[in-house]
Amino acid sequence: MKGRSIFGLIISLAITSQSVFTQSIAVESKRDSVTPSQQEASAILQAICGRDDVFPNRDRGGKLACRKCPSFTGVGSNRGSFTGVGSNRGSLSLFTLEKVVYGSFTQAGTREALADFDGCESHGQFYGGSVLLRRSSQGWSALRYESGLRSNNCLKFPSKNGRDLLVCQGYYAQMGHSYDWLDAIQIGSSETKKSQPIDPVSNTANYKPPFYETRIEDWIAQDIDKDGRPDLSIRVREAKSATKPPGFETRYDSHLPNPTFHRLTFLFDGQSFRATPDTAQLKQRIERK
Repeated sequence: MKGRSIFGLIISLAITSQSVFTQSIAVESKRDSVTPSQQEASAILQAICGRDDVFPNRDRGGKLACRKCPSFTGVGSNRGSFTGVGSNRGSLSLFTLEKVVYGSFTQAGTREALADFDGCESHGQFYGGSVLLRRSSQGWSALRYESGLRSNNCLKFPSKNGRDLLVCQGYYAQMGHSYDWLDAIQIGSSETKKSQPIDPVSNTANYKPPFYETRIEDWIAQDIDKDGRPDLSIRVREAKSATKPPGFETRYDSHLPNPTFHRLTFLFDGQSFRATPDTAQLKQRIERK
């Protein structure tokens, strides 16, 4: 989806190999984004919004949140107004801690966390963002905030220089189309640099055909080339229909019949991902809008 990455590219990404499957079973793979304990969540939130502004968001299962939108968010910088954000989201628009990824992101040996928050941002910023924190003997301290960067579904890839790179999945839907992508992310002290291994799109919520569906079914870290480093393996579902199939409902989460499944493999050398021409051609075809 064009225009989502607001920073320059850093990671040279390409696809190296693929397999085509005629059937598949969805698998929920382990992620490095985790739900923190209430004690840990409280410590993180106190570093962001202060001790007196931490409270449980009952509409989100008691997850801890900031009582008001921080000033660095899109809503907080507008004096707390929810104009353009969608006040009908109610308490879902509070700054609620969702997931945390722990690692050394800005430099080797540091104890850092990237905390994913839902709320206080517009639809265009995916209703949230991420806060980078660093741990010291004094506890957590917030370094900076990245509007629109959702880190609730990420895998870590250790680099040669001791820093952790991230691959995170994102989702966006509007006007009958849904976008389901992966970002390869390098977190720095002052900026975040991203590139996209794959950026498929579906139009299953359109009111009329033709319909097409290209979705990421699953993605895992796996040492494909046996070099001791994890690589990125992605399974993609693809289907098309020139007419509306019997019983098909035009929803964002609807599936078209008779799909084909592709396996894409990104080999990681500790610094970048590289690709073969054959898989690059497949990527170009399945991303064609």
